[in-house]
Amino acid sequence: MDSSDREVRDVNNILFGGFTELFCLFLFLVSAFFPNSLLAGDLVEQWTGKHTRIAWVQDQGNGLDTYGRSPDLMLYGYDSQDGRGARPLLTQKSNFFKPLITP
Repeated sequence: MDSSDREVRDVNNILFGGFTELFCLFLFLVSAFFPNSLLAGDLVEQWTGKHTRIAWVQDQGNGLDTYGRSPDLMLYGYDSQDGRGARPLLTQKSNFFKPLITP
């Protein structure tokens, strides 16, 4: 790991701490127990306080691509108001290096 990778990880830890992991776990559990349900969206919105959309990449390779640099990534998304749950946004694998977080 070079120093720039270490700096990015340190900044992410400072900005997000364990919140990102906790939020992803929450979305996973809600999607598992309430698949394709508007009730799941209601639970997420109660937690975030508003309509919530989130996108992330999932490693479809060997699971060792910590920094999201391989071409074996699937782009996933979740919208708390569409009732479709967590799902792939595109059908093909590619490199979707870190989707941007927007308000």
